[in-house]
Amino acid sequence: MIIRSFSSQDKAQAARLFHLSFEEETLLELLQDNKCEFAFSAEVQGKLAAVLFGWKSRFHPHCTYIKTVSDPELADDESLSSLLAEADRYEALSYPLQTSIWETAPGLKSVYTGNGFTEIRRTYMPELLLSHVPLEEPPEKRLDGQAVQSIAELSEDARMQVVSLAKRIYEETHQVNPPADRSVSEWEQVVFAEDTIEDGSFVWMDTKADEIIAYSFLHTSEKVGAYELGWCGYIKEADPSILSELVRHQLYYAAIHHIHTLIGEFDTTDPYATEVLKRFPFAPCATLITYQKKVVPLKVFE
Repeated sequence: MIIRSFSSQDKAQAARLFHLSFEEETLLELLQDNKCEFAFSAEVQGKLAAVLFGWKSRFHPHCTYIKTVSDPELADDESLSSLLAEADRYEALSYPLQTSIWETAPGLKSVYTGNGFTEIRRTYMPELLLSHVPLEEPPEKRLDGQAVQSIAELSEDARMQVVSLAKRIYEETHQVNPPADRSVSEWEQVVFAEDTIEDGSFVWMDTKADEIIAYSFLHTSEKVGAYELGWCGYIKEADPSILSELVRHQLYYAAIHHIHTLIGEFDTTDPYATEVLKRFPFAPCATLITYQKKVVPLKVFE
């Protein structure tokens, strides 16, 4: 086994490792375009057995993200642990380190936990078939000053309320890896992303107080016949069940637009999204586990 720096000669074989590891093409582009903080290769029997690389995120700048891709027939615990040890020796490395793996990768799980990584959250990305949910037209909530409105109908002031609430909730649910300090205009671009379906994203509004109580976003999807559930949340005083009501509006909206599936993404650190996961019959799915390794303490020699 040979541990060395990733080189241009490894790029073709790295694509094969990404395929075997079911990893995103965008990360492969990051590696092949030399946009990583560091990258190391493990060579076994003259073949590329594994690659470990790290990068920084502008949105979450307080950690170093790492990813390991490998050939399970060539890479073993020793070679993967050796790659992590090589990363630990990288002088410019900044902690904490963070990575995510599928729960169906027990080899990587044992390597990470055996090298000082601890689980910080789990993420579920299940599908909800509209055929499994009663799809009646939701009643309009306009009694006692309560109203359900689409994002497309909101005033500029109400839109900024959504941005403010979404920002607060995102920061609240990502304390283990906080986002960067960004301006309101930058958060507005993040919240109202290009793939947002504004007339299929809804808010619960107190029209008497002119206050946003809850919100649930809907997004386009690369999967044919599907939409994706996105940002969701509510003010602390709200009844959590109103979030389910907003999702029911989205289900009806999806149905009349000939969509058969909604795809969710639910972090165990996000009680708002978990509320949606609990209340609808999402299909079982594999779980993405996120691990983090804190600052390595300096050794003291006497």
